Amino acid sequence: MDDRQSIDCSKRSVGELENGKKAPSMLTVTALAKALQAKPLVFIKGYGTDRSPAA
Repeated sequence: MDDRQSIDCSKRSVGELENGKKAPSMLTVTALAKALQAKPLVFIKGYGTDRSPAA
């Protein structure tokens, strides 16, 4: 079973999350963290901040 199956998420949904086209729900964040054996904060830290280089 791959990670997206363990979180019950389609390839399209995973792609949208990876590319920043879609914000994950807390349930998705929790499921991702569990599947990847990470803490949920890893996925939330820095969310919504501007990551573009300074001009």
